[in-house]
Order: sequence, then structure tokens, then C-alpha cells
Amino acid sequence: MEKKSLDEFKQWIEENIKLYLPPKYADCKVSFEKITKHSGSYNGMFIRPEDQCASSIVNVDDFYCLYLNGEKDERLLEEMAKIVTMATPAELKLRESILDYTKAKKNLFVRVCNKEMAGNAFDGFPTTDEGEFVMTYNIRLKFGPNNYGSVIIDNAMLKNYGITKEKLHKDAMANSNKIFPACYDSCTEIMTKVEQTVIDDINRIPECIREMLIVSDKYSKAGSAVIFYPKILEEISMKLGGDFYLLPYAELSTLAFATKYHDQLGEYLNFACNTYDPNNDGVILSRNLYKFDSDVKELKVVDAVM
Repeated sequence: MEKKSLDEFKQWIEENIKLYLPPKYADCKVSFEKITKHSGSYNGMFIRPEDQCASSIVNVDDFYCLYLNGEKDERLLEEMAKIVTMATPAELKLRESILDYTKAKKNLFVRVCNKEMAGNAFDGFPTTDEGEFVMTYNIRLKFGPNNYGSVIIDNAMLKNYGITKEKLHKDAMANSNKIFPACYDSCTEIMTKVEQTVIDDINRIPECIREMLIVSDKYSKAGSAVIFYPKILEEISMKLGGDFYLLPYAELSTLAFATKYHDQLGEYLNFACNTYDPNNDGVILSRNLYKFDSDVKELKVVDAVM
């Protein structure tokens, strides 16, 4: 017998799954959505009673693979029903933190990546273009004590929330700095926090590098997205004493230095190239040097330097 396509398989599930569920699920709607994580995406199925705020997500793709490999229909439906009905309180709380926007809103944050390098990776997701960058919207998840993860918001989730992308953007920008506070310490400040660092070690570094700021967030999660936080560029300008150059070279780290050190530009570029580590800094974000004009509060590309 010819195998069902994935769409036919989902329709078959919808028509038969309730036969294996308790009576309280009889009038529940069976819905399918694309679930996206940083490690990939899959087709998910939800079945939620009216008195329940959240439900477990059945990974339809996994069951479809079992179906293609010859697993019996009855067995597939039994196992899917177990997932729907045997969710733990922790799992329900996690689902609710994603599906309920009033809760998701408190954990929203933004990330940025290079738009050209991303290509069509974010088709089907609400995004905002910021020059050569593309911004995505994410929800921080807590799995236990000091154990966190995140999920990226796709168009299906946005539709489920019943809000506009503009509303999502506004809320995410307002919340990002709360859960991932911006951090822009100088190299000197960073070195003095490290044990066994002595003044002589610091003084061996050129002054222009000592005063350079490493811009990220406190936990290195939002990373270079902090440069789009409200008023952050103005705060950096105050710390550097006016106009400054910005090199957003990696997703998790950006460099900022005062324009008074323009003659030492080569020192900065050498520092960025020699210290870049994709494991700690993330993938390349930009090869352009930017300048922030403190008078007009405007950030513009100066030149491609990397």
C-alpha cells in the first residue's frame, strides 16, 4: 500500500487521535504548528481542553518517521495519546510560558545576525531589518535552577498571540535590557576583575586598547543585539567622551572606541582579528566599521575593514 504523505498523515491523526484520548478531549480542536528551536524545527500537534492553559507538543515528524518504517497505526496513536495526556506539571508550565503571551512577554528578547549570511533562514518568522542586520524575537525559557534555554518566535506563534509584529518588537525591545542587561566595560575594567592581574600587565597594552569597550550583555546571550537597545549608544558615547567607532564584528561581541584614537585604527582591527573566537564570540556579524555621531545621535557605516 502506498504510504501517506506528511499532510495526509496529519489529517489521519486528526481524524483518529481522539479515539485514544479521555472523554474530556472529545470537543478539543486538534491543531498543527511549525515549532522552531535554535537546533532546528519540526511539525508539532496540540490538543488542549478548555480548562487547561497549555498542552504537550507531539513531534509529528518523529511519528511520521516511525510510520514510514512500518510501525503499526494503533501503536502510533497510543503513543501520541500518552504524550497528550501524561504531561508533567513542569512541562505544562513550560508550554504555557510559550503559548500564553502575557507570560511570554516577560521573557522576550532580541537577537541579531547578518542579513546576507542568514539568507532565507528566517522565512516564516517575524523579523526586523536594521541595515545589514536582521533582528529576531525570542523567548527565554527556564528548565530548572540555573538551567535556561530559548525558543525563537515564528509567524504561527505570532498569529496565535493575536498581536502585530510592531507590538512584538516594542515589547521585546523594552524587555531585552531587563533580562539581558547591556554591558560595556573597558579592557582595563575587565582585566582588573580577573584575579592575579597586575598593573604592569595592563600598562603593557596600548592605551587605545585599554580604553576600548567590549559591548555585549551581562550573560552573553543577546550579545551584539544590545547596540539596538534604547539609549545604549548614547550611554556608550558618554562613557567614551563623544563620537566613537563601533565594530559589531561578531554576534556575541561588539567593540567600541573613541574617535580620538583614529590614528590607531590598525591596533583595533588587529585586536579584533587576533582575538576573535567563534566559540566565545559567535559567528561573524559584520565586516564594516561604524561611526556614532553624538550630536545627531546617528550610526553610519564608515568603511568595510575586515
